[in-house]
Amino acid sequence: MKSTGWIVLSALLIVMTGAGSLFAAEAGKVLAVRKNVYLEREGVRNPATAGTLLQQEDAVTTDAASRTKLYFQDDSILNLGELSRVEVAEYLAQPGTHRTKTIYKLLQGSLKVVVGDSDLEIHTPTAVAAARGTKFYLKIRDCKKEAQKATGKNCKESCIFVLDGEVSYRNRNKDVEGTVLVGKGETSCIPIEQPPTNAAPYRPGETEGLLKETSVFGEFSGETEMTAMEQLQETLNDEQEGVFPEIDQQPQEGLTPVTVIIQYP
Repeated sequence: MKSTGWIVLSALLIVMTGAGSLFAAEAGKVLAVRKNVYLEREGVRNPATAGTLLQQEDAVTTDAASRTKLYFQDDSILNLGELSRVEVAEYLAQPGTHRTKTIYKLLQGSLKVVVGDSDLEIHTPTAVAAARGTKFYLKIRDCKKEAQKATGKNCKESCIFVLDGEVSYRNRNKDVEGTVLVGKGETSCIPIEQPPTNAAPYRPGETEGLLKETSVFGEFSGETEMTAMEQLQETLNDEQEGVFPEIDQQPQEGLTPVTVIIQYP
């Protein structure tokens, strides 16, 4: 009996050890960076480059005019805008599958999210967005005048703009009642300690600024499934939805201008 007990205990320890290693395993990587992007891990802050691996409890931050694209093992992609901070709060993967449960915290700034085959949540200081297989923007901004009067001068709100699919949206404080389903082409905002506004169509061109804030044209990693050509296709898809990326290409020095003449027979 004693030997059997030790066998069972040993098996449990092996399972727990395996689960622990999975818990801290690679969650994803930095796919692309523009200008100054940083990875914070266990209190240490270092520059992030294309190909930098990401783990649970990592935080990624961007400076002014800086952006980054993050790729995760469940095929979810996060584009982080300038002056933003996102944390990998929870990343649980099932062995042998692409199914995961992930929670990210957007503490400031703006984020574009393309959700893969996973149960994904984005937490902000005021909101929780839960989705699977969809695409949306999240932005933390100053409240509108009406909410400022109700909650105070420093009121912040989290606004969602859904590009595809449907997102469940509620206040982060569970004591604040009310959940809305925000569908394609709709938006909703959540001020601090307030329920979400009713889902309503966003105005044409309203997401143009968000696309500019989160489009990443910079250093790409050649070791991931997401290639520069796929990034271009993603941008073209956004153009078809009525939002256009910022053209930010500077001419390179030392190049000789070339005139191309096309003649038809």
